[in-house]
Amino acid sequence: MPDNPRRPLEAICRICGEIFGESNLTGPENFFDLGGSSLDVVELIAALEEEDGYELDYEDVFNAETLTQLAARCKSLSRGPDPSSAGSAPF
Repeated sequence: MPDNPRRPLEAICRICGEIFGESNLTGPENFFDLGGSSLDVVELIAALEEEDGYELDYEDVFNAETLTQLAARCKSLSRGPDPSSAGSAPF
């Protein structure tokens, strides 16, 4: 898990910027219009998980019109408190 987590859109724009050599991605761009391939999708998904702690399905990349829509499909891999311990007093 990253020590300084980014928001999904920030993470996606940063990673896509690295993949495509673009420095000013902000969200309205389309992954495939930027030049994305299926191998780039794999790279994006792996980097999001390893570097930023987000999960993204392969098909989400193909179904999102923009990077912003793609960010909305991200799922955080962070684990919250165990729900079975809710309401119990610490000892």
